[in-house]
Amino acid sequence: MTNLKKNEKAIKIIVQMQYITLFCLMVGQIVTKISFLYGQYIFIVANMISVFRCFALDRPKSDTVKDIACLAITVGLIIITII
Repeated sequence: MTNLKKNEKAIKIIVQMQYITLFCLMVGQIVTKISFLYGQYIFIVANMISVFRCFALDRPKSDTVKDIACLAITVGLIIITII
């Protein structure tokens, strides 16, 4: 397999990772009702995937800033809950 085909395959996988993010967001909403902290752990996974995708796919700066802000909010909520 050539490098170009490997890159195309990697890009397709990274693009499809958004479905994992969607799944995590839906499950996180449900789990948050049961346990706020566990729900936030699921949200942090979704946010980390989104931030990774922004850099890997060279998304617009506004998308990157939004996803980093959401990640920071989630980290902040986890820290506040733990302390």
